[in-house]
Parts: sequence; structure tokens; C-alpha cells
Amino acid sequence: MKARPLGAALLACALSATLLGGCSAPEAAITTTPSTSQETTELTFFAPVDISASAAKYYTSLIDQFNAENPDIHVALDSVATADGFNDFLEGRLDAGQGDDVFIVNADSVKSLYAKGHFYDMSTFSVFDQVDNAARAQSTIDGFTYCLPFSMNAYCMYVNTAVLDRYGLAVPTNLDEFLNCCEVIKAGGGTPLALNRWYALTVPAMANGLASVYGSDDPEALVAAMNRGELKVGDVMADGFALIERFIDDGWYGDGLTTETVDTLKAGAQDVPDFANGDVAFMFCTADTYERVDTENPEASIIATGVPVEGGMVTLPAISVRLSMNAHGSNIDAARRFVEYLSTNEMQEQRSGNTGVLPILKGQRLQVDQRIEPMVEVYQGGAQVPIEDMRLSFTYWDTVRELCIKMFDGYSAAQASAAYNDIQAAATSGA
Repeated sequence: MKARPLGAALLACALSATLLGGCSAPEAAITTTPSTSQETTELTFFAPVDISASAAKYYTSLIDQFNAENPDIHVALDSVATADGFNDFLEGRLDAGQGDDVFIVNADSVKSLYAKGHFYDMSTFSVFDQVDNAARAQSTIDGFTYCLPFSMNAYCMYVNTAVLDRYGLAVPTNLDEFLNCCEVIKAGGGTPLALNRWYALTVPAMANGLASVYGSDDPEALVAAMNRGELKVGDVMADGFALIERFIDDGWYGDGLTTETVDTLKAGAQDVPDFANGDVAFMFCTADTYERVDTENPEASIIATGVPVEGGMVTLPAISVRLSMNAHGSNIDAARRFVEYLSTNEMQEQRSGNTGVLPILKGQRLQVDQRIEPMVEVYQGGAQVPIEDMRLSFTYWDTVRELCIKMFDGYSAAQASAAYNDIQAAATSGA
């Protein structure tokens, strides 16, 4: 089998990173063969790749190429799936000074690791000068460049047009039209929405709460006001929480669901098959999910568009692969050589146009699958909601998820808003 380019391997890695779960000891880690030379500098590259994922093979292949070309350095790949607690493992290892010279970081770990000073300044790599403004903004926190972005994706809404045709409905272009579709489908005995324990909840909630900030005339001022605690994030998120409450109360994810049951539904396990096979009409997910839908049902009639909000659509763009270096590593020079190798190869692939969903480089033009062209048009059409705003002193990606999932057991939207205000107050009390 021909190895895919680095961009494809890293994107596969990023997809596994959406399967977030608790921290439990993994059965094994994928590790390259250690060096026996006494004159070789040993590096560890820690990445969130499932042990069964084919992405690990491509990592290993590329690392083997680097090792062969650089006999004085030996890179070993170590990996744990995000669902098996990668985020906690990474932070614990860095806290303990156990190495991990180079690592992939997930968005919801950035602020914690940054606060502890674990990140090396990645703006010192020449390839960062090629990064466009959208990717650059998500690569920095407080003006500090914590990662090199290797791919950009976006959370959006997928539509099974065959299901809509069954009910005589058109693809919605705003929140009112979307709500009408869900009402008609439910009244007709169907289930409108695909469900998982994560972005099936967070994406519509964040879009309909935070669009009021990022679609405003001065989002920077509103972000600053939230950091000072003057603008209450729970109040900002009220419409988003209310929307999820309606989804649950009206049975649009299905009936008789509990928090405990939903919390077992890993992303991709049930939602993708249900959507691909026409059991549901809509699925909130990443823009490249058509590849997984094709695996389930190559005949599925689908498109990707924006997430419905009042008056239109938005997307939630995100760096899907963030490559970082350990600021406290004992082999900084060797790690820099490895990162230069990885990033140079990746940028060449990006320039070729053969990888990626959204551009990350200045002047980059990508050929995308025609089914996601409506999503790209929404992305290019105006202000979008970042998956995690690194300017904020508190997180929202996993916080919103934790609050939304409680609603399956009767937690109200009003309670979620009040709880989020309390979380914000604790985070900004020293501001």
C-alpha cells in the first residue's frame, strides 16, 4: 500500500481526537523501534492516534524516513487515542518532565498547557510565515505561537437530501427553516438529528450562542468584556442552551434518552451510520465527514452546509492538527530539526492542493469535494465562530458539552446558563 502524504495521516489523527473520553490506561502504545547507538539523540513524538488506526502506520513511515536521513537523531512515536485519555496523559507527562519533545495538542488542552509554560515558540520556524490569517489566529494565544497548523477543518451541518425529499422539504438556509424541517420530520414519525456525546450538542449550541459575539460589529470588544467578566458568557449562550433543550424535549435526537446513555455514544459510532443510511436528516460534524459516510453508504445523497442560526448560517472553523514542541525538552536543537522536516513536507503537500478542507497558507487554493462546496461558501461569506477562542481566559468547547449533556436528565437551559456564568466568574476573578 502506498503511504498517504503527511497531511492525510495527520488529518486521520485529528479525527480520532474528536472521540473524547475519560483517562484510562491504554492497552498499548504505538512506538517505533528504539535506537541502540550511543551517539544518537533520542526524541519522543506523542500523538493522539488510536492503536488500531491506519494513521499510525503513516506516522511511522515518515519518522522512519527522517531517522534514515538523520542518523544522529532517532524519533520514537508514542501514541494514545484521545478517547483513552490522551489529553490527560499529555499534560501529566509534560508536568512530570518525562520528555515528549514534539507532540500534537488538542484545542481543549491548549490553555492549560500554556498556563504552565509547556509550549515552545513555534513562530521561530520559517514555515509559519506562510500561514494565512485565519490559521495564524488559532495558532496563537496572548500573541504567543503555540503550534504549527497542519490542516484546517470546520464543523458544519450535513444534510441527507434523500430524507428531506421523503418529507417534501428543502435544504434549510437559516434557523427558522431548519426548525420547521425538524418539526415536520418528527411529526411524520422520523428522527431529525444524529446524536453523539460531543459535537452533536456543542456545535449547534455554540453556533447559536456565540454567533452574537463573532457576528457583531466589534467581536474583540465583546471578547475583552467576557474576559473582564462584564459580559456574562452564560447569558451569551442562553439561546444556544435553549436550542439544545428544545432538541431534547421534542425528541429530535430520539426519545427516552438519558445522560448516562448519551455519554456512551462516541462520535462516529452511531451518528454516521444513522445519517448515511437515511435514519436521520441532519448531522453536525466536521466538513470532511463525507469520507466516513461514503464508507457506510456510497449511495447516500448528502451535502455539507453551515450550522443554522438566526438569519443565516455559520461554520465553526478549527485547526484540526496542531504540532507543538516542549519548551522544557532536553533536546531542543534535535527537536527543531525534526519539526522542520515535518513542517516542510506538510507545506509542500498543502501547496500541491492535494490535502486539506480549508486553506492554511497564504494564497492557497484547494480543490474540495463538490458535496462540501456549500459549507465552503458559508465559511467564506462572513464572520464565523472559532471552535475555541484562544483569547478567552476560559474554555467553551468542552464546557458547553458538559452542560448540554446534563439536559438529557432534566437540567434546564437556564441552569446551564447560570452554571456557565459561575465558571466564567471563577476564571476571571483575577482579571
